[in-house]
Amino acid sequence: HHGLAVHGSRVFLAGGLGRSGQALPGVLAADLQAPGPFAFTLELEEARVTPGTFVVGDLLVVAGGLDDDGALSSIEVFPLGDPTVPWRVSAVELPVGVGHIHQVPVVDSSAFVIGGRVGLEGSTSTCTVLLMNTGQD
Repeated sequence: HHGLAVHGSRVFLAGGLGRSGQALPGVLAADLQAPGPFAFTLELEEARVTPGTFVVGDLLVVAGGLDDDGALSSIEVFPLGDPTVPWRVSAVELPVGVGHIHQVPVVDSSAFVIGGRVGLEGSTSTCTVLLMNTGQD
């Protein structure tokens, strides 16, 4: 129930479910060229389960997901090129809170958030296009 993204040889796991069923705020990372365990790397502003997680250029993006109160519309962004720059919550949000975003296709700098769950029970067939190169994220 975590989000997964790949950047170069690194794999990122964002959020997920804890043993007690709580949403997790951590981002774990591993480098496939230097085999070893996943290590805690970053902490999200909001703990999330099943977020859309993807890379556009050098940005790791975690969008939507579920928490204990339902679906999230917020988007968090981390610039992978500079580890001293912290996470930031994007000024842009998904038009509706959505979780269970299992894949986010990326074409150039456009990310396509397709479908998912809009609550703990309902689903959506919407497609939201996030233009990540506009400077408005």
